[in-house]
Amino acid sequence: MGTTLKFSKIGELYVAETTVTENFMLHLDRKKTGRIYMWQRASEDVEYAPCDIGEYIGNNIGLSFEYSFISGVYPDGGLHIKVESESEVTKGVIYYNANNE
Repeated sequence: MGTTLKFSKIGELYVAETTVTENFMLHLDRKKTGRIYMWQRASEDVEYAPCDIGEYIGNNIGLSFEYSFISGVYPDGGLHIKVESESEVTKGVIYYNANNE
């Protein structure tokens, strides 16, 4: 099931934001290939900082993308994340365990 992300076009990018409270997997289906950018912040009082998904992964993304994220600590209120895609996202889901829930 998972948590569905809603992407909006902002400038040249498709952007979605959400809050996660535990380790998660991000799944994206897109219309075309293109770069993906990930950002995170511990609270709404601070600026987003880039997530390191690696240059190869960020630059060589196909139509489907799945990547697991593990953080040692999640702040009270969760970790705020922002996903940006150069290509339109047709499906974006956050899953919290191996059973895709």
